[in-house]
Parts: sequence; structure tokens; C-alpha cells
Amino acid sequence: MNIGAFAAVVDGIKLTTLGSLILANFALGVILAIKRKEFQWSYLYHFIDSDVLGLIGGYYILGFTALFRPEIIPAVWAAWAAIDLKLIVDLKDKIKAFGLPTDFEEK
Repeated sequence: MNIGAFAAVVDGIKLTTLGSLILANFALGVILAIKRKEFQWSYLYHFIDSDVLGLIGGYYILGFTALFRPEIIPAVWAAWAAIDLKLIVDLKDKIKAFGLPTDFEEK
């Protein structure tokens, strides 16, 4: 197994954006829960289980699979884009919950 090839497929800007979006979602989610007086420790477990392990774990498994099946490398890029989009939509919803305007309001 070539670790450099794996890193080239899943790492770099892709991992940076995923990590940044996850941290932003985490921070806004905790702040919003505290503001609403709904904070529960079990929510943190759910976030780690679903967003961090579910999304990033699946992304890494797909990237690992691409080492042996290079024809699915475009699927790794598509998965990265889909995960980024999901996290951006989650951020938009949290920002909206704070009562702040977003540039992409539904009309």
C-alpha cells in the first residue's frame, strides 16, 4: 500500500475544508444549544458519531478503496463535495437559528 497515494487522494485542501466545517458546526451547535438551554452531553456523542465518524470515516474508507480501484477516485472527490455541501447547509441552518441573515435565503 502506498501511503503517499492515499494522502494525495484524501488529504490536502479536502481534509482542511472538512475539518474546518466540522469544527465550525460543532462550535455553533454547542453555542446554540447553550443559548436555547437545551445542551446535553449526549448531543456531543451524537455529533461525533454521525458527523465526525460517519462522514469522515466513510470518506476515508472510500479513499482507501480508491488505492486499489483508481477508477473510483472521482467518487472520492464527489463524496468530499457532497460532505462539504451538507456541512455548509448545516452551518446555514445554525446561523439562521441565531436570527442572523444569510445571503441565500429561501424566497
